[in-house]
Amino acid sequence: PTVKELMDALFALPQFARTGIRMDEIEVQLRDQDGILPPEQYSDIPLDRVWSFVLKSEDSIYFISYHTQQTDDEYGIHNWWVIESRALQDAGRALYVAIPCALAKLTNGLTGSGDSAWHNGRDDYTGTEMWDEFVQTELPYCFAKKPFFCPVLNAELIVEGGGQWGRKVTEPYMRRCQNVLLHMPDALLDAICGAAKKYWLDTKGWKETNAVRPVLMTEDSPAGEILQYIHFDTLELYTPKDESQIGFGLFGKCDWGERAYIEAVILDNDLIYLGGVEMMSPWEYDKCREEYREAFGSYESFDRRNYARN
Repeated sequence: PTVKELMDALFALPQFARTGIRMDEIEVQLRDQDGILPPEQYSDIPLDRVWSFVLKSEDSIYFISYHTQQTDDEYGIHNWWVIESRALQDAGRALYVAIPCALAKLTNGLTGSGDSAWHNGRDDYTGTEMWDEFVQTELPYCFAKKPFFCPVLNAELIVEGGGQWGRKVTEPYMRRCQNVLLHMPDALLDAICGAAKKYWLDTKGWKETNAVRPVLMTEDSPAGEILQYIHFDTLELYTPKDESQIGFGLFGKCDWGERAYIEAVILDNDLIYLGGVEMMSPWEYDKCREEYREAFGSYESFDRRNYARN
């Protein structure tokens, strides 16, 4: 987005109207690495070129710093901002929240949206209510993600994804993912236990410096016993390629090594991956497998570490 688009979004927000500041009372000053930019260029200047810009009213001054980082991984574009104000009273407080609301509207949510919007380093003011109102009406991908307990896995899971890292997951879709875990089909649970048991039996032979692996299970142990040795703690959400499908990841730790982690990837009640952490979207299984082939010359290195399918 350009600077002008940000200002238009800001001035159009109900949250900005609450500041009581009129548009003609605001003086805007932008800087890039070379100095102050002329106002006539604002329509063409992208935000990622701007190092900082200052909004001045008659009795207040507000500093905004906006940054964009382009990455080559699944996270895509990261947006983050820093806001300072020399007037955190009345209009200043409302504007402190309205600015990140405007940024979020332009970018479909920001990494850490709202964390700085409602906290000013003191305990006497937060803008939580204003931010929550904005999120509920304008940003379907940014919503409160509370931990929940999964009885079948005997685990409390936090929820990651949603509006974070550019992933677009709505709250209703998250509920559908949670529902799979809260009412897990027996076949899916059996698949997780069976694959996790293979994961453990295979890792018995791995050499780890200064570590003695406990004998937790043997070939004859019932697969269901593995649940006492794996501890899922995260439900990971990804942008669904097809919302008629339910796909998500589970992450956690394992008791058989200090640095032993586990990831399970599920698509439509089918366990498509279980093994070490890959951070793999359920819709990118083939892509991940292909990346291993390009890196190592064959699919074997990936297939061997996927205990759901070997």
